[in-house]
Amino acid sequence: MLLTNPLHGWFFRDVSFYRIGFLNGFTWTYGFWFYVHSVYSYTLTVVGAVYLVRFAWRSFRLYRLQAVLLILGAAGVLVPNVLLTLKITQFSYVFLGFMVMAILYAQAIFRYQLLNLVPVARHTLVDTLGDGMLVVDGQSRIVDLNPAMAQFLETSAEIPIGQSVWGFLPPGAAWETWLGTTTGMQATFTREGKDGARTYDVRVELLQDRWQRVSGRLLILHDITERQQAAEALQLYAQELEARNAELDAFAHTVAHDLKNPLTAIVGYSSLLTSGYDTVSESQRLTMLNTINRQGRRMARIIDEILLLASLRKLDDMTFSPLDMGQIVAEVQERLLLAIEEKQATIATPEIWPAAIGYAAWVEEIWANYLSNALKYGGEPPRVELGFTRLGCGTPTPDAEIAAMCAKIANPEAQIAFWVRDNGAGLSAEEQARLFMPFTRLDQISAKGHGLGLSIVRRISDKLGGQVGVVSAPGAGSIFWFTLPAVGEQGGDAAQS
Repeated sequence: MLLTNPLHGWFFRDVSFYRIGFLNGFTWTYGFWFYVHSVYSYTLTVVGAVYLVRFAWRSFRLYRLQAVLLILGAAGVLVPNVLLTLKITQFSYVFLGFMVMAILYAQAIFRYQLLNLVPVARHTLVDTLGDGMLVVDGQSRIVDLNPAMAQFLETSAEIPIGQSVWGFLPPGAAWETWLGTTTGMQATFTREGKDGARTYDVRVELLQDRWQRVSGRLLILHDITERQQAAEALQLYAQELEARNAELDAFAHTVAHDLKNPLTAIVGYSSLLTSGYDTVSESQRLTMLNTINRQGRRMARIIDEILLLASLRKLDDMTFSPLDMGQIVAEVQERLLLAIEEKQATIATPEIWPAAIGYAAWVEEIWANYLSNALKYGGEPPRVELGFTRLGCGTPTPDAEIAAMCAKIANPEAQIAFWVRDNGAGLSAEEQARLFMPFTRLDQISAKGHGLGLSIVRRISDKLGGQVGVVSAPGAGSIFWFTLPAVGEQGGDAAQS
């Protein structure tokens, strides 16, 4: 229509030119279609400006600057045009407006990467992701990041835009290697934070332009702490379950072996008494009945140990208190009085026991197992010594065996080692290594009892937070020991005889 205006005059008519100095001017009369076109053009311009303002208001600082430059550039042309249209001025300054627009648009393109950044659906997609996302350009400048990544970098989502990424990435990871990759990569790293250590899965993807050249990189961080903890817990549970299954098999074998021998004796002698009571003498009958009684009590003791071991598997929370160790040792000696008299054993105990923390019933079982083993495997007659050694306080050790015991104890601070020394044949290093394994036995020892008893001792010690062990050598006797936490200076020592 503008080209055909001389034919119909719908845009301009009555156009006349004049000259003022070196400037040329002209006057005209607007046609009807000029007003329609002007309203249409200005409306589109205003609507576009409104959308740009709304976008800039909700976006990052870099995008706001881009939008402002676009609006100002458009206004640089629009204002002179409006002035000329409304005949406020007789001269056209539109060429100056185009110069201002060119300067502002060049600033937006070359300084603020106008044509390189096209954020699409950020609020509904990227901003709501739990994974951190970071976009850097070829000069390692931050082009974009979402709130999750800003939280990881401990900064605002707007501040880093356009700045070098190296000033924001935390130490402790191979960021330069990862962001310098030419093929993409995936790795994991752990970062210490206010809430403890967090583990992240890191992926870097290459960003390419239309000519397949690398124009930037996308870094994605995914927090896998909970997943890793769950995997570790599952693996630990599987290992524990496997260990318990193996322990259960060994437990069943040990219990069957322990119960089979006394049960065989009871069944054999009772069958002999039932079928041939009149054929045996009174003294033989008495011997058989004593054997049945003794083996029955042995079975009862084994069953009690099994029940105790089962209870230890279930009880996780117990209240520990200061122990009267002298009273506990005296009760153990009373329990084993018949065995002590039968073996004609000599037992030496200290006059004063230190105060330790524990659970009296469990500690009594440890002493009973250790003392019972010392009576069974000691010399002829057994000479047994019960004692203690304070750990971690510079107390000198009385002999080399006790020093060797102290060397085996981890974290000795504020602990007390209690021990039982016998004068038996001693144990080899291989036998010592097998002693406290669940439900294992020493084949060359004729008297049985190590397997289940020491398994109970080990489990009790684990529940009490202590350690157990043995110091021995062939021909030099053995020292079986366990540790308990000391009461502390406020508890003092309990003097017991």
